[in-house]
Amino acid sequence: MPLTLSNRLFRLSAIVLLLSVFGIGSAFFIGEVGAAVPQMVVVGQGDDGEYSLYLTDSRLNISTTLVTYDAMISRPQWSPDGREMIYRVYHADGHRLYIYNLETGKTRLSWADGTTYNGLPAWSPDGSEIAFVSNNQGGYSFLYVMNLETREFRSLTPSTVNADTPIWSADGTALHYTAWRSNRDVLISVNADGTNARILLPDYFSGLIPVAWSPSREQIAFPQSRTNGMVQRSDLYLMDIFENANPNESERVATDAGVNAYPAWSPDGEQIAFVSNRDGDTDLYRVSATGDAENETAIRLTDLPSNTAPTEPLWSADGGSVAFFSVVSGQRETIYVVGADGHGLHRLSFPRAPLAMAWRP
Repeated sequence: MPLTLSNRLFRLSAIVLLLSVFGIGSAFFIGEVGAAVPQMVVVGQGDDGEYSLYLTDSRLNISTTLVTYDAMISRPQWSPDGREMIYRVYHADGHRLYIYNLETGKTRLSWADGTTYNGLPAWSPDGSEIAFVSNNQGGYSFLYVMNLETREFRSLTPSTVNADTPIWSADGTALHYTAWRSNRDVLISVNADGTNARILLPDYFSGLIPVAWSPSREQIAFPQSRTNGMVQRSDLYLMDIFENANPNESERVATDAGVNAYPAWSPDGEQIAFVSNRDGDTDLYRVSATGDAENETAIRLTDLPSNTAPTEPLWSADGGSVAFFSVVSGQRETIYVVGADGHGLHRLSFPRAPLAMAWRP
């Protein structure tokens, strides 16, 4: 359970008072939705073996601790209205899913079942349900959906589900996930009530994992590697997943003799941020999601030192910023934020080393 932060209110009051002197509103600290400055939740790991969730102001670089555990936290996901977040905690006696409410400052247990694994929670678009993966049936992982009001849940999958799934369709009527079928990974879609399961992509191929889903959930972006004993290059492709999906008919949107990887869609679906070493050093770029690689005009967003590389870019909900983890000399260091126009690069600081992040809607 969360560790008590006895002086939290006192410290927050002092900070809010200090900020008010400079004309900075307190909406960020009381969890008000729609604050002018983009916010994110960050998971931090300390040397003492404790993990914390921080609510972070991405421009002022001010963080407040929401909750702390003596077990690993992962996979924070915001509710669609930005008032709550769900996350997983690796307790010694099993994984549990918790929901934290920013308005009340209280945490409630969402799902726990003995020593089982509970994976990747995902909110439905209307915020009424969560989807998650659990191996509570003989060690196999299955996909479930739980109604947050009634606490009733249902199983959607007749076979094992792999990690890093599921994702909801944009209208909330279906879920997409990967599963192990006939000795290969396949991409499947199923209605939210468990009916009409169908294979969207019959076979994953080299470089497809990880994929990035478009906001409309109708396309995926993915890197495709070219190998000859060793990776020589990887280009970025887009594929319409519901129009007779065929990897051989994918649209290439970023190409270079080097590596192009970690695609991330802008909220409006018009741009894709990605990591590339096309100019020698590894930096962050963006490219139009409607262009083609032969006439590509990639815009460079960062100019990092040669020993530093970006990874796992993530767009803010307003589309104005891109956050990414920095890797320095092969070790993950911290989080940076840069404007979508390439300006305003700045580093965020945390009391504990950041492991995961999610922008607030």
